[in-house]
Amino acid sequence: GDFPEICETCHGVSKAWHWRMDNLQSCLRVCGKEGHGFRREVETFTCLGPKMCISYSLRDFYDHLAVTKSKALTEDTVIGTAIRAQSSPVPGVKVEHFSSRTWKEYLAGYVSEIRSEAEKDGGKAVAIELDPTGLELCPLIPQGSREGALTR
Repeated sequence: GDFPEICETCHGVSKAWHWRMDNLQSCLRVCGKEGHGFRREVETFTCLGPKMCISYSLRDFYDHLAVTKSKALTEDTVIGTAIRAQSSPVPGVKVEHFSSRTWKEYLAGYVSEIRSEAEKDGGKAVAIELDPTGLELCPLIPQGSREGALTR
């Protein structure tokens, strides 16, 4: 398929680069903080695609990782957990597939909800939209072509 999946042989994540899920894992790792799980100022981490949303409630997700003794933010704990959460509930991880609304509609409602919660608690809300056009930042060059190739 076109999506990352759990390998039937090794039970690890295969094709983590599909849909740039390896970037999701890297970004979530940046939110990590040694000894605390995640940075305290970050409550949720959400990734939107054209047809689905993956959301991590970081405190609940960290508690789940501590219980399962897998606190390292590897491809398996980040991407693999999201894959598994589609068929069996995982504390702190929610996967939603869009059928009747677009990701932009979801985002508008989600940001409004976060802003309201932050204002109620006397805090601030920040939303970062990365690569909204979906354009390749570094397009792949056809195999055998030297155009744009990196050299040593």
